[in-house]
Amino acid sequence: MRVLADYHHGSLLQSLVMLFETRLGMQLYRPIGLEWYHRGFWAVNDLERTVSQYLDLDAAGTSTVGDGVYIVDDPGGTSSHRACTFEFFVSHPFDYVVASLPAHVGPFKELIARYQPHAKLIVQMGNNWNLADYRGHNVLASIAPQPAPDVNVIFYHEEFDLDVFAPTACRPTRKIHSYVNLIQYFGVAWDDFRRTRQLLEPEGYEVKAYGGLCPDGNKNGPVELADSMREAEFIFHVKPGGDGFGHVIHNAYAVGRPLITRPGHYRGQLAERLLVPGTFIDLDRYGGRKLRRLITDVTASPDRLQEMGRRAAERFREVVDYDAEGRAIADWLTTLR
Repeated sequence: MRVLADYHHGSLLQSLVMLFETRLGMQLYRPIGLEWYHRGFWAVNDLERTVSQYLDLDAAGTSTVGDGVYIVDDPGGTSSHRACTFEFFVSHPFDYVVASLPAHVGPFKELIARYQPHAKLIVQMGNNWNLADYRGHNVLASIAPQPAPDVNVIFYHEEFDLDVFAPTACRPTRKIHSYVNLIQYFGVAWDDFRRTRQLLEPEGYEVKAYGGLCPDGNKNGPVELADSMREAEFIFHVKPGGDGFGHVIHNAYAVGRPLITRPGHYRGQLAERLLVPGTFIDLDRYGGRKLRRLITDVTASPDRLQEMGRRAAERFREVVDYDAEGRAIADWLTTLR
């Protein structure tokens, strides 16, 4: 069985590969080649230079295996995924087409109607969009469960490699890392980060902001990200509006690292279930007034810090069960409209 999925971002694409290929035994492809764009089936934006970043046949790490099929290295070079040309798609049977961007729902409906009339459309929702906008659709939703009249929806967690994001004991390293992309443009997040840095750098802490266009650069791929998280004793994660799924917050708990965060940003959201007492420092409650004392007291007590990390890793495994979710999704696929 074959699946076509658009390319929203690397972590999401890899999660879909792990679901459809590793768990369900299918072959997942994403589009490659500018013909997708010229025919109107790639709608991220209208700038060909930007489009080519997603569809370039000659990009580094891309190799052809013939017949319109390519293998593309994921960031970090530890995994890869399939991609296919438009010609391959129209000349081979596909069973499912996945749209993870709202702009692709309409074009992908047309794609199915013209070329794959037996395929089923799945809308993958990893952000807090309005489910009511997708009445009559099949929705694979990595957001907090909620009522969804006339939507064939299943709620799940996007999968990532738990061998890569494996927990280790949390030890005092005097390192605090953030991985919020563009954090300097997030108002209260940037204010909180700068305050944290100002308070703790004089105490000998390394406080770094990693991520897309962040002051301290980015981490290239899941292995580098996971290793960087395990170097830290706390993960700073303040993100106004929260996340739909939230890879960073789930990654942090998986490796057993407590957070510095504002839980109010996650009220009613999927990651709220992770945030139990003893796994994070609450900036909503303490703000910056007591932060230095709270952090230095925990660092001075290795057993307490290790217990916070252990409880975070334990909570991830209490909340997330990829095996059970995979079985439920396999059953759900038999109900698609």
